[in-house]
Amino acid sequence: MSSQQFSVPQLSVPRRLRNTIVIWGLLATVTFLVAGCGRAKYEKRLLKTVELAKYREKLNENLGANWNSKKGVQIRVPRQFSQIRLPRAEKPKEGEEPPEEEPVDPRQPTFMSEPLPGLIGAWTADVNLMVGEDEPARKAPAYLYVLSNYEIWTQPGQGKEALKFNTSTAPIAIVDGLNAKLPEQAEWVSETHPRGEGFVEKKRLTAAIIKSIVQITLPAEEDPEDGETDLDDPANEGLIPANAAPQVVELPVNCKMYLAEKKDIQVMVLLILPEQIDPRENLSLDTSSKRGSRIAMCLETLAVSSRKPKVKSSGEGNDSGGGARAGGF
Repeated sequence: MSSQQFSVPQLSVPRRLRNTIVIWGLLATVTFLVAGCGRAKYEKRLLKTVELAKYREKLNENLGANWNSKKGVQIRVPRQFSQIRLPRAEKPKEGEEPPEEEPVDPRQPTFMSEPLPGLIGAWTADVNLMVGEDEPARKAPAYLYVLSNYEIWTQPGQGKEALKFNTSTAPIAIVDGLNAKLPEQAEWVSETHPRGEGFVEKKRLTAAIIKSIVQITLPAEEDPEDGETDLDDPANEGLIPANAAPQVVELPVNCKMYLAEKKDIQVMVLLILPEQIDPRENLSLDTSSKRGSRIAMCLETLAVSSRKPKVKSSGEGNDSGGGARAGGF
C-alpha cells in the first residue's frame, strides 16, 4: 500500500495586503508615539503655567503695582513703600507773573546736602526697627529712589556727561550728600536678577553698599491724655506733650546702589534703609538670601528701555558722547 503524504495548506496573502498591514502597523506606532510626545508637551506647558501663576501671586503679595516712569524705566517696589509724588504744576492766573524760583521738589531727600541727580521716582515707608522684649515698638523711615541719565540726553552736547552717570556723576553726588566714602573698586559686586530660572529677562546689575548717619525728623509722640497731664509729676516723666515739636534724631543707615544700563541709558536704584531694620520687613539688602527678599523681587521687575530721548534743541543733533566711556568700577 502506497503511503500518501499530506501537507498543511499554506494561506497565501497577497503582496498588496501585506504592505497595507505593515503600513497600518507603522501608522499605529507613530500615532502612539506622537500622542505620547504631545501629552508630555502638554503636561510641561501646564506645569509652566502653574509655576507662572505662583510666581505672579508671589510678586503681588510682596510688591506694589507696576510703575512706569515714561522715561524708559519700569519697576515694582516693595509693597510697604508709598510713592512721593510731584504736585501738579499750577498755571499762573491771567495777569499774574510766574514765580521766579523753582518749586521745591518733595521727592528730594532733605537729609542729604546734595540733591540726587537724574531723579525720576521716589518712595518712602515707615519700617519697624529691632527692639528688645520690654521696649516699645519703634519705626523709622526707609527710602527708595530711581535715578536715570535720560534727561541728560535731552541736553545738546551732553553725551559724554550722560555716559558718566553711573560711573561717577550719581555715586559721587550720593556719597557727598551723605558725607560718606565712595566704595573702592573691589567693593562693587555683580548681581544677577533673577538668580535662577525665572519668567523675566535676566539682568546683570553692579551694586555697592555704603554706611552713613543721617538726621531725620520724627513726629513727636502724642500725650495719651487730653492735654491735662501734669508733666511735672514724676509719675508722668518721659511723656511728651501733644503740642511738642517733632524730634530730630540721628539714624544709622545702610545705602545700596544698584546700577543698570541698556545701551546708552543708565539707571540707578538707590535704597536707604535703617541699619536696625526689623528682618520681618523682608527688605534684606542681601539679595542672595534663600528666604527671598522683597528687594530681590523688586529688582527682577526692573525694566530699562534703550531708547534715547530727542534733544530739546532742534538746531543740534543728539550728541552720542563720542570717545570711550568713562572708567567703570
